[in-house]
Amino acid sequence: MKKSVVLCCIIFLIAVSSETAWSQNNFLWQHYSLLNPAATGINHQFEVSATGFITGPSPWGTMMNADLRIKKLHGAIGISNHSFNLPNNFSSNSSRFNYSYHLRFNENSTLGIGTGIGVITNYFKFDTYQPNGIRAYTGTFGAHYKWKNLQVGIANTVTTDPGFSRIHLSTLAYADYTWEINSAWKLNFSVIENLYNHQFNLGVRATVYDKFWFGINRENNRFGTQIGYNFTKNFSVGHAITIENINSNQLQNSRISNSLNLKFTIPNK
Repeated sequence: MKKSVVLCCIIFLIAVSSETAWSQNNFLWQHYSLLNPAATGINHQFEVSATGFITGPSPWGTMMNADLRIKKLHGAIGISNHSFNLPNNFSSNSSRFNYSYHLRFNENSTLGIGTGIGVITNYFKFDTYQPNGIRAYTGTFGAHYKWKNLQVGIANTVTTDPGFSRIHLSTLAYADYTWEINSAWKLNFSVIENLYNHQFNLGVRATVYDKFWFGINRENNRFGTQIGYNFTKNFSVGHAITIENINSNQLQNSRISNSLNLKFTIPNK
């Protein structure tokens, strides 16, 4: 009976940890390949990124991803890993391998069609029944289209336990546009919606001389600010602060998250 209870809870916990990743990812900046495998390799020849975050007194986590475009594969491959330490002695680690097939229509227009396969392992600190954790599997299929400064995409994810007795479905859609105001200023507008739980993320980010950038995001009961600096064309550092439960009448119910991101890229040739 205990096994049945654990298996029933695991899909809910997977959803919680996935939403945490989604939120932290977008309050820093948009790594669309973390959300949609079809975006792998669309914007860069090579990209590697690492993000660490901490929320309140205990929850913390890391997110890492690497994408590489390979001509012989007519697309790109990528790998990502998320680790979370959440309340109630629960932790989760997930890894996913991505492949995106690129259809390049012209110099400004590219369509990516991708799929990703992943494994999630959840741990309960005091669970003697499953000391090695409980595994679940994910499959993601999506499409990502880029035309000049506009990007749009949609991805569907299926998550299931090893016995396929519980299945969790989710769909995510997004749009992103960069307005080049002049040679000094750029404004980026993004909207991302998780159609499963109706989370809606709106973001605006300004970049000055392709060096310094700052922005704000709003998602349901979360509000975030971000700031960063591009030291070179290849290396950048960013920091984000997110306030959760901002709609609460009690200030003590609010939580503050801090995220730090390091990113290295090689531009498209």
